[in-house]
Amino acid sequence: MKNQTTNFVLQQWQDNTTQMRHLLEQQERIITNLVKQFTILEETAMAKTDFYIKDDYVRIVVEIKARERIGELWPSRWHSLPMLADILTPIVGWIVSPNSLWRTMNKIENLD
Repeated sequence: MKNQTTNFVLQQWQDNTTQMRHLLEQQERIITNLVKQFTILEETAMAKTDFYIKDDYVRIVVEIKARERIGELWPSRWHSLPMLADILTPIVGWIVSPNSLWRTMNKIENLD
């Protein structure tokens, strides 16, 4: 019986280790993409050619998903995307479209 318990605990530990490794790899990919996007945004700001493209919505959605995965529930507090868009608009400095946000969320969820 003790041997079965030890095997079960060992299997759980290995599963948790594998899952943790996958999460860390995924986090590394997300951070790499965010750093690239930040660099592009910084270069754009330095060139004083401010423009907003679909990538901005991707950044917002990736940030929301990343916060949800680490247990932060701040994006889920709002009951609708228009309400979330209204909250995000002053934060990002441009008008966030709920429809574009919804489409981007669906595209990101399909990639997961």
